Amino acid sequence: MADSQSKEPLIDQVIERLEGLSIGERAILQRSDGDFMNASGDTIGVFYRRVLFERLSKENEARFFLIAVLYAWAKTSTDNDISLGASLKMIRDGQSRKSDGSTPLDRRVHWLMRSDGQQFQPRMREMIRMLKAYRIPINYRKLFYDIRDWQDPDLRDGIRRTWLRAYYE
Repeated sequence: MADSQSKEPLIDQVIERLEGLSIGERAILQRSDGDFMNASGDTIGVFYRRVLFERLSKENEARFFLIAVLYAWAKTSTDNDISLGASLKMIRDGQSRKSDGSTPLDRRVHWLMRSDGQQFQPRMREMIRMLKAYRIPINYRKLFYDIRDWQDPDLRDGIRRTWLRAYYE
């Protein structure tokens, strides 16, 4: 189990380890689609040797793995308490509007909001790549907890509302 002596949450330790990855190690993680069970041996090796030393439940390992892959794609991190929706809003604000007031990004955001299961990881990865392209930092700590809650169908609607409220404010 996780080190009970540590005062900082495990996600903070993992983010610190991710910040120390080499370009080559990040490239190995980038080749993954974020699905822990289908990852290559090289990817799993980097994950266990450099990112996650602690023994956790299968579900928690999968969440940390997805965060590691997303981080590898967009290394820019922030401690600002902004949600994924607020980060995506920064892109939306710079886009031109259609006659109905929507932007090209809106459709993709709504696809993410309607996704679950196997659709979620590739759509989330697409959002992270977009944030990277626009050089918008991501709060990976908050994203980790949001992804954790997203996995619970009873909490998913709350995360959707939080992200969409921030996106459209």
